[in-house]
Amino acid sequence: MQSGDVEAVFSNVGVNAARLQLFDFATYRQGIMAFTAVADSDLSITDPADIAGLKIAVGSGTNQERILLDWNTQNQAAGLAPATLDYYANAADALLAVQSGLVDAYLGPNPNAVYQKSKGQVSIVGTVNAGWPNTTYVAATTLKGNGLVDAVQAALQHSFDDGSYAKTLKRWGLSDESVDAPVINPQVAS
Repeated sequence: MQSGDVEAVFSNVGVNAARLQLFDFATYRQGIMAFTAVADSDLSITDPADIAGLKIAVGSGTNQERILLDWNTQNQAAGLAPATLDYYANAADALLAVQSGLVDAYLGPNPNAVYQKSKGQVSIVGTVNAGWPNTTYVAATTLKGNGLVDAVQAALQHSFDDGSYAKTLKRWGLSDESVDAPVINPQVAS
């Protein structure tokens, strides 16, 4: 986008304070990350203590890694064992690690996990907002100040108004990521 090759991005881009300096956003989903495990797993991950001592696959430099590192810090302060983070360059390799038992779980984007679960490949054993401990959003992204964000937000609002937004999220199993309305450049925690 900054080079001018594209004018907008619709690709699971999360809104954060640093990105708000460079880009304009029109939100359309909550940024939810999912913990996946083998299809018959009895794991349940809802808070930091639940990952103590587990081996978890994650991508380096991601929001997911930041969450897990923060949770490890909390766990160690509480006298719990940290999770061991096992780094994978792509989600396909992490999926294989989960399925083969090399790791207990993988933390990655919820839409991928929902799709993999629909194919019987994994269980979703927990979710967390990508902005943990705050809420962050997934948004259509345009270059700061180019004026496109208003048109994108209006188009998104139309899909909310005519019901196609809710139908699409339901079709793909992502209704839990819905937002009430598309918002331009939402306030986010630093």
